[in-house]
Amino acid sequence: MSVLMITIVAAIAAFLLFVALPIVYVKNYIKVPPNEVAVFTGRGTPKVVRGGARFRVPGIERVDIMSLEPFNVSINLQNALSNNGVPVNVEAVGLVRIGSSEEAVQTAVQRFLTSDLNELARQINEILAGSLRGITATMTVEDLNSNRDTLARSVVEEAGADLARIGMEVDVLKIAGISDANDYLKSLGQRRIAEVK
Repeated sequence: MSVLMITIVAAIAAFLLFVALPIVYVKNYIKVPPNEVAVFTGRGTPKVVRGGARFRVPGIERVDIMSLEPFNVSINLQNALSNNGVPVNVEAVGLVRIGSSEEAVQTAVQRFLTSDLNELARQINEILAGSLRGITATMTVEDLNSNRDTLARSVVEEAGADLARIGMEVDVLKIAGISDANDYLKSLGQRRIAEVK
């Protein structure tokens, strides 16, 4: 073998060792911030990395990223019957997120990794709206209006088990407004004003 050939082979080896290999490593070393999970698939069971880093084997493994950021839910419940038979409209707003436990993250990854976030939000809205309708039926209009925190807590407790089954939990839920089409609440207010006068 000539000296020229040895020099060329040595230059190629040096290029691969000091340039190409580090570039491949850097491009495939996946860093995951604490507000996301990365799911590595393609070699055995999926590996979930949260708030860390892992090397992806090029050409074999695929990486999907899923956000752990809470997302807004907005519930507008119309004509829900209260305990005393008066139909009421209840508006609630809140934040829902993937649960913090490893089991919750694994469940959410299995169910929603490649799902549309709008569809996920719609499903969660339906679960919360169903719980809100159920709790509304156990309270009178007066209780609904005066005990909004109790109403919100009851909805979170009831929906909590259903949401936990899909790896989600309610961060916060607030009752934004209660009204009725028959002016029942307005009449209550006018009666109270008359009593005070």
